[in-house]
Amino acid sequence: MKPRKSDRWIILFLVVALVIQVAWLLIDMEILSPSGQSRRSGAEGLVAGFVEKTQNKLKRRALNSLVWEASQESQPIYYHDSVLTLAQSSAVIQLQGKSQLKLSENTLVIIEPPESETTGEIKLKFIKGSLQARNAFAKSKIEHESFALQLNKGSVVELAQIDENSFDIQLKEGSGSLQADQMEESLSQGKIIQVQNGTAQSISIDKNLKWVDIPKARIFTRSDHTKVPLHWRGKAEQIVVVNREFDPRKIDIGSLSKIELSIPMGKNRLYLKQGDQISEPLDIEVWQAPLWHLVHPLPRDRAHIGPLEFYWTGVPQARSYKIKLKGLKSNKEWESTSPLSQYNFVDEDDYQWGIWVIDKDGFEIAPPYSYPLFIRQKPFQAPKTNKPKFQSPKAPPPPSALLWEFLFMGKAFAEGATYQAIFSWEPIEGADLYHLEISATPDFRNPVLKTQVRKSEFMWGGVKDQRDYYWRVAAGSSSGRMGIFSEPEKITLTLAPEAPVAKPKRMVKAKPKMEPLPIAKEANTKKATIFPPVTKPKLENSALIESSSPAREEDSLLGPVTYRFSWRAGYGSLKGAAERQVDTNLSGMKFLSFGFEFNYLSSIDRLWKLALELAQTEFKPTSKLAIPHQDNLSISQGEFRLIRYANDNHYGVGFIGKLAPAFERKSADQISSSSKILAGATFETRWQVGGGRYLGYLSPLAGSGLLGATMSHRWTRPIYYYFFLGIEFETDWLQGKDQSLTNFDGYLLMGAEF
Repeated sequence: MKPRKSDRWIILFLVVALVIQVAWLLIDMEILSPSGQSRRSGAEGLVAGFVEKTQNKLKRRALNSLVWEASQESQPIYYHDSVLTLAQSSAVIQLQGKSQLKLSENTLVIIEPPESETTGEIKLKFIKGSLQARNAFAKSKIEHESFALQLNKGSVVELAQIDENSFDIQLKEGSGSLQADQMEESLSQGKIIQVQNGTAQSISIDKNLKWVDIPKARIFTRSDHTKVPLHWRGKAEQIVVVNREFDPRKIDIGSLSKIELSIPMGKNRLYLKQGDQISEPLDIEVWQAPLWHLVHPLPRDRAHIGPLEFYWTGVPQARSYKIKLKGLKSNKEWESTSPLSQYNFVDEDDYQWGIWVIDKDGFEIAPPYSYPLFIRQKPFQAPKTNKPKFQSPKAPPPPSALLWEFLFMGKAFAEGATYQAIFSWEPIEGADLYHLEISATPDFRNPVLKTQVRKSEFMWGGVKDQRDYYWRVAAGSSSGRMGIFSEPEKITLTLAPEAPVAKPKRMVKAKPKMEPLPIAKEANTKKATIFPPVTKPKLENSALIESSSPAREEDSLLGPVTYRFSWRAGYGSLKGAAERQVDTNLSGMKFLSFGFEFNYLSSIDRLWKLALELAQTEFKPTSKLAIPHQDNLSISQGEFRLIRYANDNHYGVGFIGKLAPAFERKSADQISSSSKILAGATFETRWQVGGGRYLGYLSPLAGSGLLGATMSHRWTRPIYYYFFLGIEFETDWLQGKDQSLTNFDGYLLMGAEF
């Protein structure tokens, strides 16, 4: 069958269209020029310079290539190469004739060959971004589609793109000229030339407007902006903030000389403006901070005095790392060029340790978090752990059973119970308590359970999630002596009823082999991260810098269920007045005074406390001569408090009910007492102080026609196993329409905690 004539024309049209598309592609690839002459010249393949320094991502594309290749330090750059820095990247390129090119982020230039090999002239085609060019021994030419710069040797020029069609040009050293809009203008220091849509405008720099206390040129943040304090001299009307990703901002500053300004991510250029004059520009780069993780020691680790190794995940743009330890007694700081270092401790102290990264340009990056670390002279040895025991999944116990086991068996339950796990370990001689931690991640950064127990076993009830958990335990004593944590162990819970219990796997903090460091991927720092195995690089000698500024103290752990019983002996003073100005002043010893406390630390590490106090006092007149007809008064007092503490378990708020004495007129020169019920809110604080504990609370009260307040301070210290001694001072104020009362009590306490 013969093809029709119309088909031949269609085929011919398609072939011609294909040839045109191929030619267009070759021109776009710069293999052919529009005139038809090949761009491949003798200059192609000649080295124009090399990469002196690069930060993050530098790309290079050859003349006849469609592929952007990653460039590293010391690699050559050729004529006709396109050089591109990506976001949050920078580079320094050394060109022939000792010319230097500094590229900021998102900058694209093409290195052009000189027109004559004898002149050594440097030619650049500027596409976008910001750069600084320094030509020491040769002339330079920088071309853009809307302007061209001619620079004499020994010149330094800064070129910054403001938006798609606007540029700032500032000559820092030397001389040169600018060609724009068919006009030529000489470049001189002390002014900035702004080129917009090919039209140049010169703006003078007011030397009376100066930035002082200049912030770092590069700031790292973990949000989309950062606050920067700015300080200047001279009278300015506005601060202008220029960022290519946003419209320029103009902030009226009136008569201010300093301000804290929110700066967005990216390269920012700031000016002080007064009338038609501006200050020298202030360039600030805001970059996203990289993420790295602390590997050893783990949070809340305890260690012997002596050498201790620190290691963490590596960061690709790090030139070095700075290890900082903030202690109660002293601070320590040193540098390391690898993510591993060692320090020899000679004294006990409580530290917070973290890693600061120094990038390749010398800018410091603050850590995403830090860990507490306790160095001790003679810590308890790590307990030897036993294989955990599990019970098969079952329905949640009834509420009454939960309450009974919660009150009397010291068990921790989770809502929607499915599993029960019993953890046990070998007792440690001299220890009377143990710190237990259970975590969903091996870093123990945010444990799901962190508790203190008196016995060498603990039952974890109501575990619902089917997943891997990690647990460890350390010994301790009521006197404050700490112990080393056991090696973290992994346990696996599965919801399959017939599935055998997974054998715990011992997770050892391995000291890895000498291999290339894994790089931590950027992630949300608020989420816990399970780390890959971390290779451990070679140790190096580090210089140590000592300082003595104090750091905050870490709170100790609390028991899940504890009971405190106390007997108090003390002295009380009671001053008051009833209607018609009948005054009295009484005092007496208090031997029948008892206290009870119930503390519960939930599985989310939240402390609840119930406290009950009762006292019976026989008050006598302080001076029989002053009030000879006043009888002795037998007064009953009581107090009930229910407290819920905040996340750090240092501060709590709750309800208080109080049985307080009140006065009534009995005769012309006598008063009698009665008991009144008052209630109110209570604000409580508790802290570990040395080996003891401080408790204080303040409570406003109201009821029975009275207003008042009560304040108490208590210090207790363990003396032998479960027993403790302490002192307490309590003051009450009551005020009513016809009466007032001030009561001060001082106690010696003796009790036990279980």
